[in-house]
Amino acid sequence: MRRALTVLLCALLPLAPLSAAEPVQEARFRLELDLDERRLRGEGTLRVFNRGAKAQTRLPLVLYPARFRALDPEITDLTFRRYYARWFDRGDMALTHAAVAGAPLQRVDAWLESKTPPGAALWLKLPQPLAPGDSLELELAFELELPLRLGTFGVDRGRVVLDGGFLPYVPVAGFRSSPARTRFALELSCKPAPSLAILGPQRLPAGRGQAEWEGFAPFLAAGPDLLTLVEHDARGEPPIVIVAEEELRERSQRMLRVAREANDVLRRYLPEGAPLGRLLLVQAPLRDRFTQVTDEAVLVSDRLFRLLPILRPFHEVDLGRAVIQALVRQRLARLELGADRDWLAEGIAWWLTREWATGRTGLKGSQVRRSLEFFSFIPAIDQLVRAPRFIGSDLFYGNFYEPQDAVPDAFPRALSRRARGRVPIEKLRDKVGDEPLEGLMRALLSERPPDARQRAAQLTGEDLDAFFALWLEGGGLRTPRQDIGLEVETLRDLPGGGRRVRVTIRREDADPRIGQVGEPVTVAAVDSQGKTHTATWSGKGEEGEVEIDHYGGLLDPIVLDPYYRVAQRDRGEDESPQFPLKILLNRLSVSVDLNRANRNEASVGTTIIPFRNYAHRIGLDAFYQQDERGVALSYSYGFGWSIDERTYGVGVGLGFTASRLTTGVLSSNAQFRETKGNLISFSGGVSFDTRIFREDPDWGIAGSFGYETSDKSYGSDVRFHLFDAELRFLYSPIRGTTLGVELVATQVNGSDIPSQRLPDAGGEGNVRGIQPSEFVDRAFMAVRTELRQFIFEDLDINLLYLIYVRRIQLVLFLDAGDVGEDLDVVFRNRTDWKWGTGFGFRLWGKSFGVTDLIMRFDIGFRIDETDDLGPRYYLGFGQTF
Repeated sequence: MRRALTVLLCALLPLAPLSAAEPVQEARFRLELDLDERRLRGEGTLRVFNRGAKAQTRLPLVLYPARFRALDPEITDLTFRRYYARWFDRGDMALTHAAVAGAPLQRVDAWLESKTPPGAALWLKLPQPLAPGDSLELELAFELELPLRLGTFGVDRGRVVLDGGFLPYVPVAGFRSSPARTRFALELSCKPAPSLAILGPQRLPAGRGQAEWEGFAPFLAAGPDLLTLVEHDARGEPPIVIVAEEELRERSQRMLRVAREANDVLRRYLPEGAPLGRLLLVQAPLRDRFTQVTDEAVLVSDRLFRLLPILRPFHEVDLGRAVIQALVRQRLARLELGADRDWLAEGIAWWLTREWATGRTGLKGSQVRRSLEFFSFIPAIDQLVRAPRFIGSDLFYGNFYEPQDAVPDAFPRALSRRARGRVPIEKLRDKVGDEPLEGLMRALLSERPPDARQRAAQLTGEDLDAFFALWLEGGGLRTPRQDIGLEVETLRDLPGGGRRVRVTIRREDADPRIGQVGEPVTVAAVDSQGKTHTATWSGKGEEGEVEIDHYGGLLDPIVLDPYYRVAQRDRGEDESPQFPLKILLNRLSVSVDLNRANRNEASVGTTIIPFRNYAHRIGLDAFYQQDERGVALSYSYGFGWSIDERTYGVGVGLGFTASRLTTGVLSSNAQFRETKGNLISFSGGVSFDTRIFREDPDWGIAGSFGYETSDKSYGSDVRFHLFDAELRFLYSPIRGTTLGVELVATQVNGSDIPSQRLPDAGGEGNVRGIQPSEFVDRAFMAVRTELRQFIFEDLDINLLYLIYVRRIQLVLFLDAGDVGEDLDVVFRNRTDWKWGTGFGFRLWGKSFGVTDLIMRFDIGFRIDETDDLGPRYYLGFGQTF
């Protein structure tokens, strides 16, 4: 592998400086940045050339910042805080002047035609046609309204980071294509003067000065807290400059070490004496990725390395990939590669990073994935493995495609430089193998073909137009996903207890172009010596067959796509023979009553998913409460479920409970005697839910109705009928503020009602602030309300590396309700209801730096006419409702 890469890069990289093309644009602007007002004003000229064969009567102009006028529809409640710390804040670019030789130009909005966001694309009608080979000078003035925004474009904590085009530009070919190569000559002045500003590749002390360079899209960073933490220019190394806040000084040394390692990787494949480029690493508030490679700098998230130390190598791999990509990108910048420039630079970087990451010590993504699958009986881990939805899941899980919830850029292949080049490179490798791919990359890059894709087709011996349309253009920033399954047929028995089998692979619910292009799918099986053997289907069509020897059973099944190279929606049918049940440990808890009401409890529960169909759930619970201990068996079926988010869900369920009833809970003030004996009951229920984000629902309606019955005719010592209903409303007038209302009603009837089923007016699930176990009766009704307000956002509080607290939410609650003989009596006596109020906090954290965790702490007080003022304390996880 090293020899092949050496040949490839020796042929490719030295040619980059020798194939320079004249810039097709020249930008000269004076810029004024007002950090307090969050505005950037600019005026100057943009010289453009007609490189086409026809005269142009109008020019396309892109105003990239106008895309931030409205919230991207792809940003959901689940992903919102990766881009905005508190609420949506508008950004915009206004073109205040456009003229040629002093004559104003007519502007026509073109967003419908170009499918770009409104206001981000327009046509300039020229006073006279621009002939092929000629140029003209546009006089432009503009003003930017900078959004309070995380990521690569916006303002956060007074620091400005602008990547992706803060100048108007004329694209190469169509509004959705890349900017043309441009010679920039920019003059910047900031007020108030920041400690440091980065303009293009140059640092400007006090935010004032000039910068000249050649590139594609300008980069700007400025802030009062930016410092040059590391400046490394050792002999034989490229200059490395790290610009960040003072608090990142310790992490900057780790960044420097990784950058040096990445430099060494690239150096091994360059001819002796070949110069490397320059590295500028700049801190940015990235939340949807770890690193971002721009034309002039590498943006590094201030959350880099902020996770469990054993997982930090994954962050290092992404940082190393970004460093290699930045250096390769600099060497390819002057090649005439057109739209293929970005993905080729990205693909070469991933190619080199793969060998580097393989040779490094520490955990690998595939190892983490296999380990997590072993612990997938824990629901949170099962959810992560089945539907990874967090930053960098490709690194953690060994996948090479984006997470499912990645927000696509409105300008794919233009100003969003995510590492998408790895997908076509990896797919080509699956298609032709390592050695042919080496030859393909050498030909694409060293021979400088006029059409890189056509040259690739010649080398592979087939038409690749559909291939590139699928993996580069048609797929955009989101890899096309599909479902694949397998069927196994025994052909003959083998010596040693094995069998020769035919595996039929079927593709469902997929983009039809995948079957036309072909996406290889691997099947793996273990032989009699314990070695893994594989067979591969070309992936053409909707169905294919392979043959393989199999010596295993349930413990060593035939596995479909063992290396996670296919972007699947669900991996529930990837094994044969497959254990027919999926077991989840859905409950393991110990609850200690902090209010001296003897409501202590320990419980453990499992959920059995038959045939791995998550719509069916069989629950088996064992519980030990102060006054009841036993087991419960239930079955439920859910309509409209999804793994992480749900837009609408309905569920029905049946249950069976067998328990032993004891005493020791009810207060001596209660009007009922406690019950002892056996309880056998049957139950059923129905529920619905329209809440979108289950971890912290901020909009929607949810409700449930349940019924439980017990009778002495089948061995129970009690006889009763219990009805209960809940209805919940959630509404957010503005993002970050949520109003919640819960209506609760319970009625118990029967000749021998156990005290364990009597509704209690107090407790965390009832009227908070009321002493539990003191007010019980046959009926209960309550209205519970909460006002939830985030008071601290985008925090970074380290709790022993196990949890990083990201947000703190204040909750004010007011509850009212009472118990009585029946619901009608309780409702008519509502003027005598018991009232409770209080406040609490929700600490939002990232467990192990990966998944959300909500810790809850509430304090309640009774406020109706009473001498019992509390307080009562409540601890738990998640929201109350």
